[in-house]
Formats: sequence, C-alpha cells, structure tokens
Amino acid sequence: MEVDSLKGYSEGEILALKEQFERSYEDQLKRDTKMVELKLKETTNKLEQQLAAEQGARLKAKEKAQAAQMKSNIRYAK
Repeated sequence: MEVDSLKGYSEGEILALKEQFERSYEDQLKRDTKMVELKLKETTNKLEQQLAAEQGARLKAKEKAQAAQMKSNIRYAK
C-alpha cells in the first residue's frame, strides 16, 4: 500500500489496516503451506507404493529366473 493512499487515515486506522494485511498474508501463507504439505504427502505415498510394487515385481522376476536356472542345471546334469 502506498503512503499517499493512507492520507486521511488516523494512526490507529493505519495500524489496524497493517495488522489486517499481515493477518491476511499469514492466513494465506498457512493455507499455501498446508496445500503444499498435503501434495507432498500424496506424492510421497504414491512413490512409496510404486517402489513397493516395483520391488515386488523385481523379487518375483528374480525368483522366476532362479527357478529357470535350477531347471536348466538339472537338465545339464543328466
């Protein structure tokens, strides 16, 4: 807010306006912070689920490869 636009206001009114602007700013900052935290938690959860699924798939593929290797070893041993 420019100083010229405050002409005609008392010192108390200016102080009240300043406090109102500060509260408004702080409230908006809190809302923005909560929104960012929520999005971060959602993204983190999604990535953790994706990682768990990929680890499970990797373990399954490894077990399948080991089983195939064992079958192959048995065939060559005969």
